[in-house]
Amino acid sequence: MKKILAILMILVLVGGVAFAQLTPQVTAKASVNWGIDFGAGKNAKAQHGFENLLDAKVVIPLYMGTLNSKTEGDVRMNFDLGVNLAYRFYDQLSNSASPHVAWDSDAEFKLWRKTLSDMSASIHFFGGYMNVYGRPDFSTNYAQIWSPIRDNGVAWGPETSGDITGFGTKLGYASDDLAGTGLKFDAGLKFGSNGSWKAKGTTSEKKEIVTLAAGDTVDAAAKYYKFDPSLFTLSADGNLVINLKGKTPFTFAGATVAAGEAGQYVKVTTTATGSAANKYAFGLDLSLGYDKWVTLDFGINATFDNVKDFGKAGVHEDVAAGSNPDKPYLGMGLKLGSKPVDGLALTLAMDALMNVGTDSKVAFDLRFDASYKWVALGAYFGNDLSAYAGKDKNNKAIGDMAAMIAFKSAASGDTNFVEGLAFGVDFRLNHLLSAVPTGDKSTLPMGISAWVNYKYALTDSMWVKPYANFWGETNRKSIDASKTDKFFGVAYKVGATFSPAEKIEIDTYWSQGKLSWNKYEGTEGMISAPAFDAHNGTFVIGVKVIY
Repeated sequence: MKKILAILMILVLVGGVAFAQLTPQVTAKASVNWGIDFGAGKNAKAQHGFENLLDAKVVIPLYMGTLNSKTEGDVRMNFDLGVNLAYRFYDQLSNSASPHVAWDSDAEFKLWRKTLSDMSASIHFFGGYMNVYGRPDFSTNYAQIWSPIRDNGVAWGPETSGDITGFGTKLGYASDDLAGTGLKFDAGLKFGSNGSWKAKGTTSEKKEIVTLAAGDTVDAAAKYYKFDPSLFTLSADGNLVINLKGKTPFTFAGATVAAGEAGQYVKVTTTATGSAANKYAFGLDLSLGYDKWVTLDFGINATFDNVKDFGKAGVHEDVAAGSNPDKPYLGMGLKLGSKPVDGLALTLAMDALMNVGTDSKVAFDLRFDASYKWVALGAYFGNDLSAYAGKDKNNKAIGDMAAMIAFKSAASGDTNFVEGLAFGVDFRLNHLLSAVPTGDKSTLPMGISAWVNYKYALTDSMWVKPYANFWGETNRKSIDASKTDKFFGVAYKVGATFSPAEKIEIDTYWSQGKLSWNKYEGTEGMISAPAFDAHNGTFVIGVKVIY
């Protein structure tokens, strides 16, 4: 901990001297907790003890600024640059791992991410613009399905989209009030290539053990090495490595294997990939908006050449069928939005990809969302070639659907019922059209989350907040192997938080059931260990300090 505090102090001091106005952003929280876990099953043995947690993040802005070089009229040049170094623990550090030895107990900062954000250069002339630096986006992903109920910020649902590898430029025109009509307008043509005139090719080696018999044809493009156990070693991560350094390839007497040459060999095949260049892609982006009444976003992107000739282009890896390599990449998407009434928001989105699979069919998905203050609902559909394709009773790919409805209240603001009271319910239905397995009481994949808490101010700086959370989902399996039927699994947590002073919190809770992050309900397993069946409960009390 002393090391961490010293690092934070140094970063703050250095930030003040070296970066002037650019102050490092530091967030951290630490807690000490005592808990007891009662395990799972009738013969479980309780486990208890202290746990210390620390989570910290430091963002150091090395440079942030916009250089505007304005000449005459509405002609100007923008050069925007933002460079940040972000340091963060990969996860909360704790002493949960055993054994926890004293000389290895202090935390160390690890580089979590280096970001070169908002690096762009552009020229603007009378509403028109040209991107000089900053890769054009040759993809659309307007209709992606919602993330799971338990999303820790890194969840990413199945993606029916595509893209290309390469750089280029975008020429466009933008106006906040087109010809005095009140219409917001932004349209741009994108041009990109798979590489530059400086691009170079790559080579890769494939090593395999082969057994050659007399009369077999020798691959003239490959190299052969007599099999020898001494060629094989284990790497630091336990993988088998074939080391041929300093070894001389075997030379066969002819085009076929002679009787005396038969045996095992290490065959090495070298594949050369030509340089990525000379292939081009184009795209069109269009964005329209008229006040709160309607917004339209549209995009279309394509390559002039077939996918196999262009290089790295095509549909996202979530689309199992993949792009037809003998056809060009072609993708499009659109999103319609409207906020006709205060608090009401409507959105309809679609993404479509052509030339998917060997039959060159269309993969597409659709998403509709509506929300009004406390209530939100949505519907999603992905066809049989989309990333959300389901399975029928014969295990054939089919189009599939999902739906959600939520009712949420904030602790304050226009979605608040009682000041300090927050509650909500989030209900999901997944893979509505897929066949439900029979014989194990499987049901439609669904999940629900409900929560309520009430924050009551005791004084200007002291408050108390009791809370309760509940989760449930279908198709959970028992830890008892003799019980094969699926069931509705639940988990819950009840507790209270007391803050005697600002930035200090005392929390105590009882929970039963264990949860997973970023798992879709009823299929992947939001509840990893259901209450009563796989978890007897946990009690925790602790103190947290926040910076």
